[in-house]
Amino acid sequence: MPEELEGLAGSLAIGRRERFDARSLRFQRHSETLTLALWKGKQMTRSAPLPGRRVRGSHTGRPIMALLDLLGRRWALRVLWELRDGSSPTFRQLQQRCGGVSSSVLADRLRELGQADLVENAGEGYLLTEQGRTLQGSLAPLDDWASGWRPKAAD
Repeated sequence: MPEELEGLAGSLAIGRRERFDARSLRFQRHSETLTLALWKGKQMTRSAPLPGRRVRGSHTGRPIMALLDLLGRRWALRVLWELRDGSSPTFRQLQQRCGGVSSSVLADRLRELGQADLVENAGEGYLLTEQGRTLQGSLAPLDDWASGWRPKAAD
């Protein structure tokens, strides 16, 4: 346990329905529990969803579930979209192209997409890898389908 928290005992109320348990470093809100992973005083980042690992919505690690988890993360599809033209924007240029993305979220998405071998840092900027370009090609039919999508009007 970090030295700053060693002196804390028990729980500390942090708002109406949240509790911080200093012993287990857990925030509890209603029935949900968010466990904070700390290492040397820094919050650890979660790894990218990859085939063979448990991912959101699936305990089997099926490749399609890992892909959908990765692409469903905030800004992941936008990052891939902005890299579609083959240019290699720097981090700041990519952040500007994506509009309202924060630098921490963009860094997380680039790290996760890099771990999944879809994006690489080419020194001068970011590029799609061969697998990233293949994925873009695989998403093109989905884009075609979405262009003709006409949901029924709500009654």
